[in-house]
Amino acid sequence: VKLRGEGFFEVAKDSERPFTVEVEGLKINVHGTKFNVRTAADRCVSVSLVEGSVSLDTGRGSRRLLRPGEIACYNTATQKLDICRGNVELESCWAAGKLAFERQSLGEICRYMARWYDTEIHITPALAHNYAYTFTITDEPLEAILRIMSRINPIVYTFSDNRSVSISEVE
Repeated sequence: VKLRGEGFFEVAKDSERPFTVEVEGLKINVHGTKFNVRTAADRCVSVSLVEGSVSLDTGRGSRRLLRPGEIACYNTATQKLDICRGNVELESCWAAGKLAFERQSLGEICRYMARWYDTEIHITPALAHNYAYTFTITDEPLEAILRIMSRINPIVYTFSDNRSVSISEVE
């Protein structure tokens, strides 16, 4: 499969028919697994492994194995591959139709909500780690979520148009 954008894959192990996903110069060889792949505007390909295993081939002669709970970031400009532990369920929850946070910082939540609502969210840097929230979004409008968040902690939000919102602390 050749992919542009984002995709969630659930593939059964089948040594007779290997499955490969190609995205921006990165080959993902699937060994029976559940994983999410996303390309971003910053020339990064993100691979988040929920279960099973995949191997990553950058075309430079080496393969790296990804384990469950790991997220690989491949920079298409430098061809550098970094792997770290991360919240793989949060990376792929869009495929289940919900966005679930558990004690996540406001900054992290805004990063995911920006993708979920296809909106730019600007947050005062000092607020990014001041507040944490636990909640699940399914089909609620962004304004309703922000209104509830502002009742819990002293934040205000302003929509500048239907594709941008700013969040700051109450003065």
